Amino acid sequence: MLITVYIPCYRSAKMIERTVGGIKEEFQKHPEHDVQFVLVNDGSPDNTYEVIAEMARVDKSITAINLSRNFGQSNAKMAGLKYVQGDMMIYMDDDGQHDPADIFKLVDKINEGYDIVYVRCKKKAAGFFKKLTSDMHNKVAELMGTKLKGVHRSPFFAWSRFCIEKVKEYHSPFPAVGAYLLNFTTKFANVEGTHRKRMEGKSGYNLKKSLLKWANSVTNFTLVPLRLATFCGFGLCALSALEVLGMLIYWIFASFSYLTLILAFITLFAGLIMIFIGILGEVVGRMYMMMSEKPQYCMREGVNMEEYHEENCGNCDNCLNPKKLIEANDELCAVLEAIIALKEKYKAGYVIDVLRGKLTNDIKLYKHNELDVFGSKDDFDEKEIEDRFYKDLEFGTGGLRGVMGAGTNRMNKYTVGKATYGLGLYLLDTFGKDVCLEKGVAIKDTREGVKWELV
Repeated sequence: MLITVYIPCYRSAKMIERTVGGIKEEFQKHPEHDVQFVLVNDGSPDNTYEVIAEMARVDKSITAINLSRNFGQSNAKMAGLKYVQGDMMIYMDDDGQHDPADIFKLVDKINEGYDIVYVRCKKKAAGFFKKLTSDMHNKVAELMGTKLKGVHRSPFFAWSRFCIEKVKEYHSPFPAVGAYLLNFTTKFANVEGTHRKRMEGKSGYNLKKSLLKWANSVTNFTLVPLRLATFCGFGLCALSALEVLGMLIYWIFASFSYLTLILAFITLFAGLIMIFIGILGEVVGRMYMMMSEKPQYCMREGVNMEEYHEENCGNCDNCLNPKKLIEANDELCAVLEAIIALKEKYKAGYVIDVLRGKLTNDIKLYKHNELDVFGSKDDFDEKEIEDRFYKDLEFGTGGLRGVMGAGTNRMNKYTVGKATYGLGLYLLDTFGKDVCLEKGVAIKDTREGVKWELV
């Protein structure tokens, strides 16, 4: 079994070789497993990338990635997912605090059928502030509903292949991966582990980064804070109603101050305002979660960056519902010859009738039965050919998409070229030639089996 160890790196030039070396030593004790390393330099100010790049040149099992700037650990954890080739993946820190011996506790737990397994360390070598913020983050996530109760999160954890493929589809610039995966699985677990002292330096996590991490917990995949504001509004309305009722009763039996009445109405309107802000926030929150397009990360360069491709990923529609493949080269050539002979004036059904030698009134009228292609193919799959040519491939919500193959209703270099040509004419007409030449357009299809790229 191949296991990928994924390590985000920041200011780790002096310790990353020792960290990787310790992991390799542990894998030597388990010869039934192979290891791949994905090392991502998150914009370190030191020479971390030069170190991991040299490691990758020496050892082909290591992939080194250099991000263009510091995006943060959560984003760095997303940057190299498409290069992960393992049957499962282990996330670890670069400072040597995670014990390599705990890797195989995670492996065993994943093999039991769990999708996400975290290492929980009862005794941590970190300082009081780091322990406090870590525990608080777990509690906040639990209260917000973005973490399962009883499961302790940590930066040392494992994912199954199922989770790896699902997270590849996640493109939020403010990733909260644990909360995201709750949409797909509840197979979470913990294993006990050891927390060691850092090899070098101090932790890069400060109060600001901890607060940003909490912000992700309370704004990603949860509307609890917004709903809390709404409930507070209803509470203030109820409180002001009780105040007004109390003043009416007091007014019946004694005099009262108009100031008290004014305060009651202020409280009432404040509650109403909070209700409407909460409702508005609910809508804006949903829009924010769907429409945010800030880049998640940006790669500058890398070594051994070979993307993972699987014959059957078990997740996408093409793999879950594979299409029947038909050898139709001769039939397609015949169809194209017929279309040319008919001067591209007739629909698919008419072309098929000509090829099959079906003598209809229209074919007699236009003397198409005298063409060389008439009756040349009377044994091909009519439905397959008609499906390939009965219409032009159209743009949908996901862009220009379709089955790859020959035909006007298929994805191929001709249909993509036609769409690209149309896009070019539109850009020229809208922005002008000078702007288009200055800016340029890059189009690339990275799916397996697709080789073309247009710049």
